[in-house]
Amino acid sequence: MIKLLSTVTLVLFALTSPLVYAATLSEVVEQNRPSVIFIKVQKVNPINGAITEEEGTGFVVNTDGYVITSGHLVAGGAGIQLNVRGAHASREGNLENMEVLFESSNFDVAVLRFKNTAITRKPLKLGDPWTISDAGTVYAMGFPDKEEWFHTEGKLSGKNGPKGSWNTTLVLTPGMSGGPVFDTEGRVVALLQKMIFDKK
Repeated sequence: MIKLLSTVTLVLFALTSPLVYAATLSEVVEQNRPSVIFIKVQKVNPINGAITEEEGTGFVVNTDGYVITSGHLVAGGAGIQLNVRGAHASREGNLENMEVLFESSNFDVAVLRFKNTAITRKPLKLGDPWTISDAGTVYAMGFPDKEEWFHTEGKLSGKNGPKGSWNTTLVLTPGMSGGPVFDTEGRVVALLQKMIFDKK
């Protein structure tokens, strides 16, 4: 399943202008991959010094380097020290320091920002998720477990999943959590979340 972006992000959809053509998956990847972010999170327990690492995907939403991802990726808990870094377009890219501006466990969404604000980032275009039909084509991309990159095409098979999630035929694996879901015009309409990987 995939889940709609939170209201924090949905308000941005109204600022986008409509496109007039349908793009192929390869075209959407070529246009948008530079704005898809590989995220690496290191969590340090201050009590015993234990270190755990998690990896996921995010995407740039404005030129100042704000990035949307899944909340569970950067959820720390009391006293947990977070070291969040991100790289554009590749897990082998230059990992830059990031900070967590907002995290919601209820919506499983987080807003990060690259600490280096001197660089102008290229944001993804945001679309209207309500215009996607139940059988509509969607594209997803991200960084699955230990893989350099993955992109996939699928169909929606319903919008009535738990907590506002969508059912889809997209091929998805852990590590893509937090990644963007695109419509056929190359606009982000949803966010990949952890629940897509849970076994029923």
